[in-house]
Amino acid sequence: DIYLQTADPAAEVSISILDMLGTQVFATTKISADHHLHLQLAPGVYTLRYQQGGKYAVKRLVVSTN
Repeated sequence: DIYLQTADPAAEVSISILDMLGTQVFATTKISADHHLHLQLAPGVYTLRYQQGGKYAVKRLVVSTN
């Protein structure tokens, strides 16, 4: 699970997750202060792109087996 919280609850947020080959495996646009994503990703390394207005953040996600 991934939990994201925005500073501006009225702003539109775009979230995308890419695998290491650059293939988009998840994308959504939400308008909410809090985002709780329940994803079923295969083990591996992913890139999360988070964009709100003109600002964005990029984070690396590592998914391992339980």
